[in-house]
Amino acid sequence: MSEEPAGASAPVSLYVYYRVRPEAANDTSIRAARATLERLIAPHCARFQLLRRSEDASTWMEVLDEVADPAAALAALDAAWRTPTFAAFIDPQAPRHIERFVR
Repeated sequence: MSEEPAGASAPVSLYVYYRVRPEAANDTSIRAARATLERLIAPHCARFQLLRRSEDASTWMEVLDEVADPAAALAALDAAWRTPTFAAFIDPQAPRHIERFVR
C-alpha cells in the first residue's frame, strides 16, 4: 500500500506566473483578462488574485487559493489562456510557471 504525500488530499494553492506583452498591459486589457479569469476560475477556488510584480510590470501572477481539484482548475486556466483576450495579452515567447503549495 503506497502512502500519499503529506497534504495530497488537502486543498492546494496554485501560483501561476508569466510575462505579458508590455504594450498590452494597459487598463483595458488588464480588466478584460481579470474578468475572463474570474469567470472561468471562480468555481475552482475559494479566492482568486491577479497580481503584477512591483519591480517588473511585465511579470504577472495568478493566485488560486484553496483549490480542491487542481486538475480542473488548471484545465480552466488553460481554457482562459486560449481566449482572444489572453492571446493578445501574454508574451508568447515566455513560459508559464506553475507552483503548487499546501498548508
